[in-house]
Amino acid sequence: MIDFELEGAPPLLLNARLHWRSKNRQRSDWQERVMEAVKPMTPPAPFERAFVRYTRYCGFQEPDYDNLVSSWKWIQDALVRAGILTDDRRADIETHYDWEKARPADKRVRVQVVPILHAADASALLGED
Repeated sequence: MIDFELEGAPPLLLNARLHWRSKNRQRSDWQERVMEAVKPMTPPAPFERAFVRYTRYCGFQEPDYDNLVSSWKWIQDALVRAGILTDDRRADIETHYDWEKARPADKRVRVQVVPILHAADASALLGED
């Protein structure tokens, strides 16, 4: 299992009005931070199928679900670049997106990646029977 936290939170991309240079700089920064965080945990080969739980600890009002999902794009792309995931197609990953209320000083994100070895594994990870 790969489990890590990073300080801060990427922008909610669907609502972000960023200059392209700023957007590219932020994307590069997030991808580098993810790659650095997972370096000691990188498996010998990428997980062919995986369950990924994303948790955003940020703000006092929960974002719209589509905005929450889009905010993880840069991090998910970095997991592929780092060799954690084979690809980020829906056929290769099961995703779960969470949001938790947090003070600005405690703003952070948490990513948990678990390989799926059997079809029942995904249901068990989601707490479904």
